[in-house]
Amino acid sequence: MPDDAIPPLAIRPYPIKLTDRISHQRLVRTSFIDYTRAIILVAERRNPRTGEGEIIAASHLCKLHGCDTSGFTLVISDAWHNKGLGTEILLRQMEIARVEDVHHLQSTMLSEADHMRHIFEKYG
Repeated sequence: MPDDAIPPLAIRPYPIKLTDRISHQRLVRTSFIDYTRAIILVAERRNPRTGEGEIIAASHLCKLHGCDTSGFTLVISDAWHNKGLGTEILLRQMEIARVEDVHHLQSTMLSEADHMRHIFEKYG
């Protein structure tokens, strides 16, 4: 195989048995939000052509166990970049974090996300 070829995918067994993955307790934990630990915000708009609702952004704020830090994630549809939506969602999540006595937000972002990095630095 040439050095630049993509290696074939290795098929590995899933580490959790199917019966464990679909157990009631696991499905409840993964299907419902524990508001003492996590808050999800979703931005939705009505598509003018179809009239259907469509999600254009989603954000997740999750308290890390045993500390005053929360993980923060944000995904915005490409068509809605640079329109203030990310700033608005971040500010709302920061307010929720303050109310929940969270003092630090932690996030990992793409290296090309200079705009989001600037927003994080601006709002602290």
